[in-house]
Amino acid sequence: VLLFYVILLTILGSIIATIGDDLKNVLAIFIRLPIILKHYLNVYPIYYHCYVHIAMSRHIVFVFILLIISYC
Repeated sequence: VLLFYVILLTILGSIIATIGDDLKNVLAIFIRLPIILKHYLNVYPIYYHCYVHIAMSRHIVFVFILLIISYC
């Protein structure tokens, strides 16, 4: 049982680390996007929409994992 929790914590730690890295990357992109796409305003909403979807899907996966852990 202890080993299971250690493995679970390791997986959770790596997931949190990757989410943190992704958030940094997304933030960096978000900061640059308006500058890059100032001349292509019609493209901006599409990019924004994609990032929102990616962020939401990651968030849902994270919540799902937390739910599984809380039920164990």
